[in-house]
Amino acid sequence: MIKKTSVDQVIDTARIEEVVGDFVRLKKRGSGYQGLCPFHQEKTPSFSVNPVGNFYKCFGCGKGGNSVNFVMEHEKMSFPEAIRYLADKYGISLEEDKMTDEEIAEVKAKDNLHALAEYAAQYFEDELKNTEEGQTIGLSYFKERGYLDSTIKTFRLGYSANNRIKFTQKAMKDGYDLQMLKDCGLTAQSGNDFFYKRVMFTIQDVSGRPVAFAGRILSKQVKAPKYINSPETEIYKKSHVLYGLYQARQSMRKEDFCIIVEGYTDVLSMHQAGIENVVASSGTSLTDGQVLKIKRFTNNVVMLYDGDAAGVKAAIRSIDIIHEKDMQVHLVLLPGDHDPDSFVSDQGASGFKTYIDQNAMDFIAFRQHLFAQSGQHDPVSKSQIIKELIESIAKIPDAIKRTLYVRQCADAFKIDEEIVMAELNKVIRKEIYNQRKKEERQQRQNEEEWIADPKSKPQAQTDDLTKDSDVYQEKDILRVLILYGDKYIDEEEETTLTEFVMANLEPVIHTFNEDAYKKLLNIAVEQYKKELPVHKELFINHEDPDIQKTALDIISTPYEYSPNWSAKGMELQTQVLPEKNFEKDAMQAILRFKLKKIVKQCKDIYEKILQEDQEGNTDTVEKLYKSFAKLTQDKTEVTEQLNAVILE
Repeated sequence: MIKKTSVDQVIDTARIEEVVGDFVRLKKRGSGYQGLCPFHQEKTPSFSVNPVGNFYKCFGCGKGGNSVNFVMEHEKMSFPEAIRYLADKYGISLEEDKMTDEEIAEVKAKDNLHALAEYAAQYFEDELKNTEEGQTIGLSYFKERGYLDSTIKTFRLGYSANNRIKFTQKAMKDGYDLQMLKDCGLTAQSGNDFFYKRVMFTIQDVSGRPVAFAGRILSKQVKAPKYINSPETEIYKKSHVLYGLYQARQSMRKEDFCIIVEGYTDVLSMHQAGIENVVASSGTSLTDGQVLKIKRFTNNVVMLYDGDAAGVKAAIRSIDIIHEKDMQVHLVLLPGDHDPDSFVSDQGASGFKTYIDQNAMDFIAFRQHLFAQSGQHDPVSKSQIIKELIESIAKIPDAIKRTLYVRQCADAFKIDEEIVMAELNKVIRKEIYNQRKKEERQQRQNEEEWIADPKSKPQAQTDDLTKDSDVYQEKDILRVLILYGDKYIDEEEETTLTEFVMANLEPVIHTFNEDAYKKLLNIAVEQYKKELPVHKELFINHEDPDIQKTALDIISTPYEYSPNWSAKGMELQTQVLPEKNFEKDAMQAILRFKLKKIVKQCKDIYEKILQEDQEGNTDTVEKLYKSFAKLTQDKTEVTEQLNAVILE
């Protein structure tokens, strides 16, 4: 069990902009950063990173939290895994309490596959560098390919010996269970090593952790496959992993495009030549999951495939997937018998980049080029290609882009633009119809499930922002408490803003209505009673995720003051910045809350007056009028303090 002091140290040290920046392409915006949310698909950035508050917040899907929350959500890690990941990132040594046997078993159950994959990566690296067989066969192969020691180390290349039980025996001797080795895809069901007598490529996730392996055979065995890959496991889903993404992510952001190739050696050669924004789909067609991984870092893709029939087919299949994610795609076919590995070796980085710049084609020019080379210029072949292009254009979410591509398609194949547009509209209408039918089927399925189990039906959301609701005022009070609770409003008396709020709210503090806000208020009240500070970290780092989320919802805003005002010495004339004016901000929140309560009480008493008057209860009416008069006076005083006019 990781000690709380170590957990606190990690949370305090981890900078949200650095942690998120490893996974999301961020752009500076005012005092913070903004990017496309990694948790839902969006075209316009609504994902905000606040370095001052050290938290993130998406105003589209609502997700938010600190660095630990982000790693847990993004990488699907447990809390201890996220803490260990961040501790490793920032070089923090974690102190751990002595765990019980049950706790040890629980931690192992969550971490064992990642730990075993790391163990295997180190084993294969050691076999390559420190055994005679590894140096003679494996290292010689990599050196013959021209790979430097730095490349071998960066990509964690290795070797598996010509011994079918060597790895499994050593792993079991070091404490790893046989079933665990099979679950991780390192040991075959027969009990022998899954990989043997192959050079090894370590497949890493986007955060750099080994999750799987690929082995290339070097001997000329006819029946043996050239490459074998780890089977899918709990930590390795092939459709969500791109080889080289961990090493490419920074360059992808910088260059603002990603080059996709087919093979592992293509990535190694290009990266070593200085072209680092390159990843491999590992010989498979590109998938939704892989494209979404790329989209975190750039919206622009260059697909670099071999010029053979298989490479062309793979490129065509991938176009629609990229378009559906509202990304730009260009395609490059290499000349002759070249693949990216051989071409970059032949041309060098400069020649390679020049070739890409000069030969990159969008998908319409690409299909036109293939059509021109095919020699099949009959109307049937031509119409089939046009139909396929129209189906691809229909995948593009942006209507303006679709229109421009329609025009380009019509020009390229010498066909009336109106005909292309008419066919496109047919395809889009059909897709809308199919989507509607799919939603109707899903709705019917949901209704059948609700009939079978009424408890499974989601509860309807009530509108808590009605005219009589106090939610705005309650939220405003909590906002100032969370953001400025530990600030002094009187340095000499050492009076904090929390003490100021509690003193002014004492008569009505028990009247909070919103349950989620009550929880946060109770935390502040308990801190106040214990004479402990109330600050934002108390809420956004709270162990209860609901409290974290509510606090972030309260203090987050998609708007901010432009830094240009302060930079030019032009502070707002009517309102200084909130962080410089929190005492007045708090008083305004308190007065608005009190006013809301008074107005509600006035309304309730007035209704009682009408009811009692109809029933002829003169004495009761007289007493109620006195209360109503007192409340009206209080309302006037609060209104004057607010300098506001109340219209009823």
